[in-house]
Amino acid sequence: MVCSVLNLSKEYTGINDVNCYMLFIDLEKEDSKSKLEIILNYAKENCNLEKKMFVFGIVTQKENRQYITKEEIQNDIDEAQIIYEYKEIYIKENKDICNNLENVFIYCLSNPIKKGNKNDDKDGEQSGSCNIF
Repeated sequence: MVCSVLNLSKEYTGINDVNCYMLFIDLEKEDSKSKLEIILNYAKENCNLEKKMFVFGIVTQKENRQYITKEEIQNDIDEAQIIYEYKEIYIKENKDICNNLENVFIYCLSNPIKKGNKNDDKDGEQSGSCNIF
């Protein structure tokens, strides 16, 4: 199950009952730096920081100006004390996109959510999910 966090002023039910979090950052947008700070503050207040966050820096062309760098992103996330993995994705490289998303789903399968002493849910609820910012 994949859930999107679209409204950062709202608390989402089940936001901590996930395998991981995914964060997509448009490196070519001027306001990406300020939005990253807002998202990281939201994560610190609402998310389980013991869960891994997959951070994807998105660019449309390798030559385009980037308003936020990999180092700035990593510094901000390190400061927030979030476990993460950073990857840059070029939108025009479909295989790269697919491989990175596949790696997230493989991670989710390898790291099931533990509820009490059980890993699976006999009541038919979702046994795992991933939140996207």
